[in-house]
Amino acid sequence: MKSGLQAYFDLIYREFDCYATWLPGTGVAVGDIGRIAMSGSFLRTGSLSERAQLPRIREEAEPDQNISTRGGVTFSAGASVEANQVVHMLAKAGASLDISFGRATAAALVLQNVIRREFADEQPVRALMKSMLATGGLDPDEVVVT
Repeated sequence: MKSGLQAYFDLIYREFDCYATWLPGTGVAVGDIGRIAMSGSFLRTGSLSERAQLPRIREEAEPDQNISTRGGVTFSAGASVEANQVVHMLAKAGASLDISFGRATAAALVLQNVIRREFADEQPVRALMKSMLATGGLDPDEVVVT
């Protein structure tokens, strides 16, 4: 039987075509260095800014969105609402949202006021990581949040 955690990872992959490497609320930042534990959690060991000159980072606002696993998730805000209405309902002053899960393998995300932070150019980051690996400033099993 698939777990709720696996449903979350599947949801991220389906919606964003990438793999989640940590759970929401983990508090990772662009430039963080760490290891991925066998459990899939990110174990921070440092930051590029502590070990080298950090390449330029850009920030962009992301549109509000909500996603959920297919079936098993019900959204309501005083009355039943469709999944695509959730963000609009949350934006209303004083609105509250109830999310009901009909199965243990369901997952839902409601994203508002999200700012995407990423390196402006990937090439300097690759060069920096390669240099740091060669000089011992980065261990082979460490990853960098980009």
